[in-house]
Amino acid sequence: MDRRTFIKGLGATSLSLPYLLRSRRAWATTTSAPDDTLVVVLHADGGWDPAMLCDPKGYTDYDDRITNFHADDTLEIGNFQVAPITAVEDFFTDYQDDLLVLNGVDNQTNNHVVGVRHQWSGVMSHGFPSIAALAAAGDPDHKSTALLSFGGYDYPAGLLPITRLPSAALVQDLAHPFRRTATNPDSRLISSSIEDTLRAAQLDRLDRQIAAAGLPRPKRAMELLRSAREGDNELAALSPYLPSEIADTPLKRQIQIAIAAFEAGTSTSASLFVEGFDTHDDHDTRHTAALTNLFEGASYLMQLAEEKGLADRILLLMGSDFGRTPWYNEHDGKDHYSITSMIMMGPGIDGGRVIGSTDDTLTPDLLDETTLEPDVNGIRITPAHIHQTLREHLGLDTQDVEDQWPMSEASLSLFSA
Repeated sequence: MDRRTFIKGLGATSLSLPYLLRSRRAWATTTSAPDDTLVVVLHADGGWDPAMLCDPKGYTDYDDRITNFHADDTLEIGNFQVAPITAVEDFFTDYQDDLLVLNGVDNQTNNHVVGVRHQWSGVMSHGFPSIAALAAAGDPDHKSTALLSFGGYDYPAGLLPITRLPSAALVQDLAHPFRRTATNPDSRLISSSIEDTLRAAQLDRLDRQIAAAGLPRPKRAMELLRSAREGDNELAALSPYLPSEIADTPLKRQIQIAIAAFEAGTSTSASLFVEGFDTHDDHDTRHTAALTNLFEGASYLMQLAEEKGLADRILLLMGSDFGRTPWYNEHDGKDHYSITSMIMMGPGIDGGRVIGSTDDTLTPDLLDETTLEPDVNGIRITPAHIHQTLREHLGLDTQDVEDQWPMSEASLSLFSA
C-alpha cells in the first residue's frame, strides 16, 4: 500500500472518523511528490518581516527607510535578493538551487490566530486540517505518531492524533515505563513477556469498551486512549534514534526529535515552531535575532537530514502569521501587515526561483494566473492558492477531501519552472 490511501466517508461527522484509520481509500493518482515525502512546516510565530528577508527593501534615503540597511547592502544570491543577515545569507547560499520564494502573498488578515490558521490550512475559518495533518493522514502504516507537532497551527480535523514530544528525555521515559532508568534496557521492573501481556490485555479491554460504547463522546475518548496506548510501540521504536547530545536552542531540539522520528519511520510530518517575530518595538534588533535563530535552525534541519540520508525526502515549508508594516511606529517597532512571503524547497519543486513581487510599500504586483508574471489584470496569491497547489502536489486532492474541506481558489503552477 502506498501513501495515496485515505479515509472513506469524510462526509460523515468527525465523531465517526476514529483515529484508528480503519476505513481508507486511494489518494489521487497524480502527484509530483514521491510517496515517501516527509513534510516539515517551520512556522515563524508573530509575523515575520519580508522586507528584512527575501523581499528586501533597502533604503536610499535614511529618513524614508523601512529597513535598517542601505539598498547597496542588499545581497544577490543566485536568482534571489535577500537582506544582509548572516544566517539568512548562509541558508540562501547553501540552498539557492533548491529554494522557491513566494513574495507578495496576501494573508488577508492582521489577526494572529486567523493568520496562523490561514497560512497553514488555506482558510481563515476554523475546522480545516493543517497541511501537516493532512499529509500525515496518508501514512500507509497507520502509525499513531505520524503527525509530530511542537506548536503552530496543527489542527487534525479528526483525521489522526497529534504527537507532542517536548524533549528527548520525556520520549525515553514514555517509551520505557517499565524500566528504572529509561535509557538502560537492563533496568527492567518486570520481564518483557509480562509487559507484553499487560499491553495486550489493556488494548483488548479498550476494544471491548469501544465496541460497547453507546454515546459518541465517551467512545471517542476511549479511541483516543487506545491510540495513545498503540503509540507506545512507536515511541519505543523512536528511542534508539534520539541524539545523545542535546542541541543548544529550542528549535534545534525540535529538529533533533523530528529527524529522529523520520529516521525511525515513526512520523511522516512535523510542525516546528519558533517565537520572537511580533516586534512592535525595537524591531531591527529583535527581528534580526529572530531571523538568525530561524535560519540557523533551517540550515541545521537540512544538514542533519543530509547526515541521516533524508534530505531528498524533506518538503520544507516556511512561513509566518503575516508580514510587518513598511514603516516604523513610535517605538521603533513594526506592526501587523497582511502581505507576507513564503519559502519552500523539496521533492518536485523546481528551485532557484522567485514568484511574485511588491513595490516599496509592500503592495503586491498582480500576477497572471497562468504565467505568474506581472499583469495589471491579474490576481494576488493567497494561502488558498498555495494550499490547493500543495494538495495536488502531495496527492491529497481526493474527492472526499475536496468535498469536506474545499479551497476557495484553484491551484497555480507554482512548483514547475
